Amino acid sequence: MKFHNTVLITSVCFLTACSRSDRNATVSNDLAISQKLCGRWLADSRMKDRQVRSLTVVDAQGRYTVYLTNVLSGGVRIAKLAGTLQIQGGLLVDTITNAFGANTRVPRIDSVMKIIRLDDRELVLSDTNNLKTVTYRKDQL
Repeated sequence: MKFHNTVLITSVCFLTACSRSDRNATVSNDLAISQKLCGRWLADSRMKDRQVRSLTVVDAQGRYTVYLTNVLSGGVRIAKLAGTLQIQGGLLVDTITNAFGANTRVPRIDSVMKIIRLDDRELVLSDTNNLKTVTYRKDQL
């Protein structure tokens, strides 16, 4: 009986240690990803009726400001948003904290994106809702 208890206790301790190790590795990896997000990111996307260009500036705490330029058939519309980016389990969680428009509620989680690739020149994200991919280029200025 003592042998079975010893094996059981050893197994539980081993599994607990592995679980903590994985959790610590995830937190460490999330922190490394967060640090790589710092900087200026550019993106262009085409929608049905417009071309959208964005410049997103991310600071070391994950706060960002995004400047959007919507080129419409009838003219150009410029907008500015602010928020925070958090990495949780390898996912990028975008929370808007300041938005244009009287009917906009803030703060709110705008999107949860899967990070496909992140290096010193490019960030590729996939939206977890519609699987649309967005590519950002790091501004080298």
